[in-house]
Amino acid sequence: MWDSPSVDLALWEKLDAFELNDPYAPFPFSARLARENGCTQGHALKVMREYKKFLYLCCISNQTMAPSDAVDQAWHVHLTYSHSYWVDLCQNTLQKPLHHISTNGGEQEAARFHQTYENTLQQYVTAFGKEPPPDVWEDVTERFKKTDFRRVNLTKHLLARKLGPFSLLWFGLAWVLVNLYLYTANGGGHLLSVGVNLLVPGLLLFLKIPDVTFIGFGGNWGSGCGGSGSADNDSGCGGDSGCGGCGGD
Repeated sequence: MWDSPSVDLALWEKLDAFELNDPYAPFPFSARLARENGCTQGHALKVMREYKKFLYLCCISNQTMAPSDAVDQAWHVHLTYSHSYWVDLCQNTLQKPLHHISTNGGEQEAARFHQTYENTLQQYVTAFGKEPPPDVWEDVTERFKKTDFRRVNLTKHLLARKLGPFSLLWFGLAWVLVNLYLYTANGGGHLLSVGVNLLVPGLLLFLKIPDVTFIGFGGNWGSGCGGSGSADNDSGCGGDSGCGGCGGD
């Protein structure tokens, strides 16, 4: 399993034993990660383990490392547990600070982090002797696909998948065909056909009501988890000093 020349079994054993979930907390780390990203508890636990592997790569590598989107979300959550992150993890376990650094955005930064992420995936294989799980570590194209994310209060807003261009095309074609059938089958007019004609415009108007927001998903974790980032919101971590960075504008 461990093929890296810079392998540090002692460090990995400490990271592997590091407890992210407070056993006494009614709402532990994994539950928060699952809720904030819309995934299952089981998948959140898997992401947390991959997050530990990412931390390990940051420490053993002399190159910059970049997290997957899911791992980055775990990192974001961990940073909110400030004592756990800075004292228990960085000070007592890693024995060095590991900073989360935002990029300046732009094409040059995007290209640099594309390469950094590719290097991270290669380093993962070298260190752990196997490919990273694709439901946590997406490929480079998917990782840096342009997205547009917002925080959404689901108690006030409706969240639905945005129809793609082909879905809209088929939807429009089906709408036209249904209307043609109703008109011809009923001698050019029928109450139901009028209703169908009013349904779609009415639905579109309904979705524009301020209290009902129609939002499209970008990428996901593979098990129903949402992601984050964009073409100008790339991420990287690690570096010669073992510090890390990721985030966006």
